[in-house]
Amino acid sequence: VSDPVQKARLLREVARLSWNDSLFREAAQALQATEGAEKAYALADLVAAWGDATLVGQISSDYPAAQALAYFHLADYESAWQAAARMADPFEQARAQATIAAAWGDIGIADQIAYSGLRDRALRDISLKTGNMALVEEMGNCYDQVQALTAAGLFQEAWQRAEGLQEGYPLVVL
Repeated sequence: VSDPVQKARLLREVARLSWNDSLFREAAQALQATEGAEKAYALADLVAAWGDATLVGQISSDYPAAQALAYFHLADYESAWQAAARMADPFEQARAQATIAAAWGDIGIADQIAYSGLRDRALRDISLKTGNMALVEEMGNCYDQVQALTAAGLFQEAWQRAEGLQEGYPLVVL
């Protein structure tokens, strides 16, 4: 395979299936022939498969989303959050932060998300992860409230909150 990114992806897959570290190292070496976004995201993908934190240092700071993705897969949520905070697009930043906050399970971090809909999604996911249904009261979005309550098995309360819904999707489970 002549394309270094494709070669790295193929090596990564074989390495992932066989847990052969030398193939992971060969995949990382193949990426040295690339640059820019292609290299940044390929390295983040390799970090996700291999878990080698040293590769994050090879991701250019020009690609904070790729850095955030790599840190996220390492479960280094604080570093992922910091990298996401450098993302230029505010919506993509909030989307990444919602995913990070939910995985981290940190309510204080979720409260910092600029877009209320994405903040509600993070709070919904945190409530399900922690069992803290009091977070439903902090969600402004009725859909997220109903989804959280339904997933927790609180069907009567979910049904009562569903009165304000325009779309019936969250009620499928009920």
